[in-house]
Amino acid sequence: MNTPISTLAPAVPTPDLSELSTLLTEIKSGWANIKDLPATLETLQDHNAQLSQHVTDLRRLVASRPSVASAPAIHQSRHLPAPSDDCAEFIAAQFIAHCERSGRLDALTGRLSAYYLDTTWEARLPGFRTNSDPNIYQRRTDGAAVLDGYPIVWTDVLTLYGTAATPDLPLAVFGALSFWWFGEHGSPRLDTSIDVFFANDQLAVRFIEEIDFDYCASNATAALLTAAV
Repeated sequence: MNTPISTLAPAVPTPDLSELSTLLTEIKSGWANIKDLPATLETLQDHNAQLSQHVTDLRRLVASRPSVASAPAIHQSRHLPAPSDDCAEFIAAQFIAHCERSGRLDALTGRLSAYYLDTTWEARLPGFRTNSDPNIYQRRTDGAAVLDGYPIVWTDVLTLYGTAATPDLPLAVFGALSFWWFGEHGSPRLDTSIDVFFANDQLAVRFIEEIDFDYCASNATAALLTAAV
């Protein structure tokens, strides 16, 4: 007995159109960026060409300069290694300590200069004041005098203020006299000799003290001289 076999077609799944719709939406939203890619690439190419030209120009400039071996000594010194930060800080600390021991911490402020005038000029200086600059000369409450922002050191060795002719004499000195010094060099030395007065059985004794007058910078001061005859 033959049993009839029923043949049924397999069920075809229904496609999920929601995923396709989402994919198309993403493509549309990103198309604006993709559309600008050619212009962006062209800009990058232009920048790359400019950079290449700059590098070429720099190579030509370096090649045209003399080498360190053939350059003058003044150029070679620029290639010397600089001191380390620790070394620079140590040198600065030593300089500050030296200024403190010498009582010259004011050297760090850069305002060492002063005017040096005879005391008779005190009667004339107030007349330098003007309406536009009333503080050109000041006499402070502590007794200190200031001219043009610099202290005045009164002295009796410069030319007196007056109306009589005093040709070729210093009226005033301006600058930092700390760059000049006058003082004892080292310490006094004691020398003895038993040969100088040997016949008299005497000992010769000699004391030597060296006094120096010198300067660190000859242009640290300037003098105002009256006209020569």
